[in-house]
Amino acid sequence: MNEDLINRLYGRRDHPIYIYVPGYIEESAGIRALHYLCHALNQSGHLSWLVVHGLISNDRSSVNAELNTPVLTNEIRDQHFKAGLAPIVIYPETIPGNPLKAQVVIRWILNYPGILGGPKTFERSEYAMAYSAKIAQEYSEHMPVLFLPPLDIREIEQAGKEFGNLERTSEVLIYAAKYRGFVGNPILPRWAPSRYTEIWREGPHKQDRKEVLRLLATSSCLFIFENSTLITESVLLGCPVILVRSKFFDSLIAETELGVHGTAWSDEKDPMQSACSSLYLSEQQYIHSIYTFFDRLEQEVGKWNEKAKEFDYISPILLPNFTSLISRHRIALALQILRTQGFVTLLRVVRSFFRRRFNNATRK
Repeated sequence: MNEDLINRLYGRRDHPIYIYVPGYIEESAGIRALHYLCHALNQSGHLSWLVVHGLISNDRSSVNAELNTPVLTNEIRDQHFKAGLAPIVIYPETIPGNPLKAQVVIRWILNYPGILGGPKTFERSEYAMAYSAKIAQEYSEHMPVLFLPPLDIREIEQAGKEFGNLERTSEVLIYAAKYRGFVGNPILPRWAPSRYTEIWREGPHKQDRKEVLRLLATSSCLFIFENSTLITESVLLGCPVILVRSKFFDSLIAETELGVHGTAWSDEKDPMQSACSSLYLSEQQYIHSIYTFFDRLEQEVGKWNEKAKEFDYISPILLPNFTSLISRHRIALALQILRTQGFVTLLRVVRSFFRRRFNNATRK
C-alpha cells in the first residue's frame, strides 16, 4: 500500500507540529522565518499550526494570507489530545522556558546566544537546532542546522525589474536598527562619506517596503551594523554591503549557507573593491540554499517524530490569549536583558518594541 497516497487522501497520523510565534511582521526576519517554516511544513505534507501569541490589533492580521499557516484553535488542540498525538512544539531561542507546557520541545536558535537578550542555555530535554552553521559553532559542533532562506526571491526579482532601469546614484545607505537598541548610535568608519540615508525599521521615518527596495536597487553601497536580511536583499539587488565590525557584530550568521558575496568588513583593505568584485555570485548561492533547505527539513522532521514517539500526551497544551501585549515570557526576556546588559539597554529595547508594535497603526 502506497503510504504517501493514503496520507494525501485521508490525512497524516504523525505528531502535529505547533510553532509559537508573534503575528506576522514583514520587518522581522526571525518572525518571517517561523511563519515560512510552518508554510513549508504544510506544503511538504507535515501538518503544522501557528500558536500566535501577543496582542493582535484590529488593523493587522496574525498571518500572511499568501502562506499556508493555519492558526491553532482549542478545537484542533483537543482533537489531537483525544487522539493521543503529543504535539511537537517549536520555540525560537528568544522565548524563555516552555510557555505552552509542551512535552516535546524543539528549540530553533535563530541568532547568536544571548545577543538579543534571550537565554544562552536550554533544557537538556529540548531538541536544539541552529539556524546556521555559525550559530551551531557557538553551542556544539554536533548541533543540527536547519537554514531557511529568509527572502522570497520573486520579490527581489520584481524589484530588480521595476528599478533596474533607474541610474545607480552615489547615495550611501546605513542600517542599525537592533544596534541602536542594544548598543547606541552608530558611528561610520572615518573613510566613509559624511552624508547618508538611514533605513529605518520603526518610528516616523520608517520607509515602506517598496521604498527600501528602491533605495537598495539604486544606491552605491550599504553600511550595516548588525546581522540582517537586508544584507542579502542588498547584494541580490546589486548594492555592495560594508559590514561595520563591533562587539555586537563581528561575523555573518549565514556565511556558510549564503557566502560573503557582495560584502566586506569595514576594516579590510579596500572593502568597496572587495565587495563589488563578488556581487554577481550572490544570486546563484541563494537559489542553491532554497534547494538544500527541503532536504534538511525532511531529515529534521523525521528526528522530531522519533522524539515525540517517546511521550504519552498527558495534558493539553495551554493556548495563549490575544488580549495582552505583555506576556510572561516577555517579562522573563526583559529581566534577562536587565541582568545581562543593563538598565539603559532594557529601556532602548522596550522603547523599540512599543514603537514597532504601534507604528503601523499610527501611520494609517
